[in-house]
Amino acid sequence: MKQTPALAQNQRAVPRVACAMDAIAHFDCSSQLRCETVDISIQGAQLRFRGDLSKTGVGNFDGLLIPGVDTFHVEMRWIDGSRAGVPFSGPKEELLLLYKLVEHLQKMRREHVSAQTKGGVTDRT
Repeated sequence: MKQTPALAQNQRAVPRVACAMDAIAHFDCSSQLRCETVDISIQGAQLRFRGDLSKTGVGNFDGLLIPGVDTFHVEMRWIDGSRAGVPFSGPKEELLLLYKLVEHLQKMRREHVSAQTKGGVTDRT
Protein backbone atom coordinates (compact mmCIF):
# COMPACT_ATOMS: atom_id res chain seq x y z
CA MET A 1 0.00 0.00 0.00
CA LYS A 2 1.37 3.37 -1.01
CA GLN A 3 1.67 5.88 1.83
CA THR A 4 0.08 9.28 1.59
CA PRO A 5 2.51 12.21 1.91
CA ALA A 6 1.29 12.89 5.47
CA LEU A 7 2.03 9.31 6.54
CA ALA A 8 5.38 9.23 4.75
CA GLN A 9 6.47 12.30 6.75
CA ASN A 10 4.66 11.11 9.93
CA GLN A 11 2.47 14.21 9.98
CA ARG A 12 -0.96 13.62 11.44
CA ALA A 13 -4.20 15.54 11.29
CA VAL A 14 -4.50 15.25 15.09
CA PRO A 15 -1.73 14.63 17.63
CA ARG A 16 -1.21 11.16 19.04
CA VAL A 17 -0.19 10.43 22.60
CA ALA A 18 2.29 7.62 23.15
CA CYS A 19 0.89 5.44 25.93
CA ALA A 20 0.89 1.80 26.96
CA MET A 21 -2.57 0.94 28.26
CA ASP A 22 -3.86 -2.61 28.57
CA ALA A 23 -6.85 -3.21 26.30
CA ILE A 24 -8.99 -6.03 24.93
CA ALA A 25 -9.80 -6.17 21.22
CA HIS A 26 -13.20 -7.61 20.31
CA PHE A 27 -13.68 -9.21 16.91
CA ASP A 28 -16.79 -9.84 14.80
CA CYS A 29 -16.47 -13.59 15.34
CA SER A 30 -17.03 -13.13 19.10
CA SER A 31 -13.38 -13.70 19.96
CA GLN A 32 -11.21 -11.42 22.08
CA LEU A 33 -7.48 -10.82 22.35
CA ARG A 34 -5.52 -8.88 24.94
CA CYS A 35 -3.42 -6.08 23.54
CA GLU A 36 -1.72 -2.85 24.54
CA THR A 37 -2.04 0.62 23.07
CA VAL A 38 1.12 2.02 21.47
CA ASP A 39 -0.41 5.43 20.86
CA ILE A 40 -3.87 6.94 20.78
CA SER A 41 -5.64 10.01 19.38
CA ILE A 42 -9.24 11.12 19.09
CA GLN A 43 -9.28 9.51 15.63
CA GLY A 44 -7.69 6.12 16.30
CA ALA A 45 -5.13 3.96 18.05
CA GLN A 46 -2.16 1.78 17.28
CA LEU A 47 -2.31 -1.55 19.12
CA ARG A 48 0.34 -4.16 19.91
CA PHE A 49 -0.57 -7.85 20.30
CA ARG A 50 1.56 -10.69 21.68
CA GLY A 51 1.70 -12.61 18.40
CA ASP A 52 1.33 -12.10 14.67
CA LEU A 53 -2.26 -10.94 14.33
CA SER A 54 -2.43 -11.76 10.63
CA LYS A 55 -1.97 -15.47 11.47
CA THR A 56 -4.72 -15.71 14.10
CA GLY A 57 -7.75 -15.63 11.79
CA VAL A 58 -9.81 -13.79 14.40
CA GLY A 59 -11.77 -11.68 11.92
CA ASN A 60 -12.39 -7.96 11.79
CA PHE A 61 -12.22 -5.61 14.75
CA ASP A 62 -15.54 -4.80 16.34
CA GLY A 63 -14.65 -2.99 19.57
CA LEU A 64 -11.80 -1.99 21.86
CA LEU A 65 -12.24 -2.25 25.62
CA ILE A 66 -9.97 -0.03 27.67
CA PRO A 67 -10.54 -1.26 31.22
CA GLY A 68 -11.65 1.47 33.58
CA VAL A 69 -12.70 3.68 30.67
CA ASP A 70 -15.19 2.08 28.23
CA THR A 71 -15.58 -0.01 25.08
CA PHE A 72 -15.14 1.93 21.86
CA HIS A 73 -16.38 1.06 18.37
CA VAL A 74 -13.42 0.53 16.04
CA GLU A 75 -12.71 -0.80 12.57
CA MET A 76 -9.59 -2.42 11.20
CA ARG A 77 -7.47 -0.04 9.14
CA TRP A 78 -4.21 -2.02 8.92
CA ILE A 79 -2.32 -4.99 10.38
CA ASP A 80 1.45 -5.40 10.33
CA GLY A 81 2.56 -8.47 12.25
CA SER A 82 1.81 -7.90 15.93
CA ARG A 83 0.62 -4.31 15.42
CA ALA A 84 -2.69 -2.99 14.16
CA GLY A 85 -4.21 0.41 13.48
CA VAL A 86 -7.85 1.09 14.31
CA PRO A 87 -9.91 4.23 13.69
CA PHE A 88 -12.65 5.03 16.20
CA SER A 89 -16.14 5.01 14.69
CA GLY A 90 -18.56 5.27 17.58
CA PRO A 91 -21.42 7.65 18.38
CA LYS A 92 -20.89 11.22 19.51
CA GLU A 93 -21.02 10.38 23.26
CA GLU A 94 -18.32 7.73 22.84
CA LEU A 95 -16.08 10.12 20.94
CA LEU A 96 -16.55 12.78 23.62
CA LEU A 97 -15.34 10.31 26.27
CA LEU A 98 -12.39 9.45 24.04
CA TYR A 99 -11.60 13.16 23.65
CA LYS A 100 -11.52 13.52 27.45
CA LEU A 101 -9.25 10.47 27.77
CA VAL A 102 -6.77 11.79 25.20
CA GLU A 103 -6.86 15.24 26.78
CA HIS A 104 -6.07 13.67 30.19
CA LEU A 105 -3.18 11.63 28.72
CA GLN A 106 -1.75 14.75 27.07
CA LYS A 107 -1.91 16.62 30.39
CA MET A 108 -0.17 13.76 32.20
CA ARG A 109 2.55 13.69 29.50
CA ARG A 110 3.14 17.46 29.78
CA GLU A 111 3.37 17.25 33.59
CA HIS A 112 5.78 14.32 33.36
CA VAL A 113 8.03 16.11 30.86
CA SER A 114 7.92 19.29 32.93
CA ALA A 115 8.90 17.40 36.08
CA GLN A 116 11.76 15.66 34.27
CA THR A 117 13.18 18.90 32.92
CA LYS A 118 13.17 20.31 36.44
CA GLY A 119 15.03 17.19 37.59
CA GLY A 120 12.45 16.32 40.21
CA VAL A 121 10.87 13.08 38.97
CA THR A 122 12.05 9.93 37.29
CA ASP A 123 9.91 7.62 35.14
CA ARG A 124 6.54 6.74 36.76
CA THR A 125 6.19 3.33 35.16
